[in-house]
Amino acid sequence: MVSPRNSAGCSSSGVVKVGPWGAGSGGRPWDDGGGYTGIRSITIQAYGIVEAINVEYDLYGLPVLGKNEYIPVASTELYTEKINLNFPDEFLTTVKGWIDHQQIIDLQFKTSQQRTFGPFRRGAYPWSVIRASLFECSVDGAGAIVGFSGRSSQFKINSIALYVATLCPASHFYKKMEEQGLVAYRTSPLCMPRPDWASLR
Repeated sequence: MVSPRNSAGCSSSGVVKVGPWGAGSGGRPWDDGGGYTGIRSITIQAYGIVEAINVEYDLYGLPVLGKNEYIPVASTELYTEKINLNFPDEFLTTVKGWIDHQQIIDLQFKTSQQRTFGPFRRGAYPWSVIRASLFECSVDGAGAIVGFSGRSSQFKINSIALYVATLCPASHFYKKMEEQGLVAYRTSPLCMPRPDWASLR
């Protein structure tokens, strides 16, 4: 897993899961897990709402696509943006979003280098915006976001959750979650075996 370092030179102490936000059911579940060595890029497709998200992770120096692959659509109205992180020096620290009872309406990301990406929606879905509520998870100074999971349907993301590599001592991370009114829980096996290099090439 990624080992972000704080000013004291302390590396990650484990991976926890935060969320989900959005609809509790609907769509198909997908789970990228939190065992990668970092995030290289995030691709977003959006129009009136965010329709798809796909993440490219790093696994011991090799690029690996997440499980929620988006389907490119030839449309002048559909907006696609690819966010390239300056991996390994830059990592994701904050995810902010707008949701209603059915879906994720929009997303915004912030990195350790204080870069902000989003919101992404371009079209007008006024009924969704009126019903929207805000969520935000910031682990700045306490960890790094290293994975995503959620549920997706055609042309929308029903819900989203985060995997976070916490900086030690982990108490700093849990205090930050408590201040935001968020609940985090540890995931099952935190470490992934090194890959079979031949099979990944």
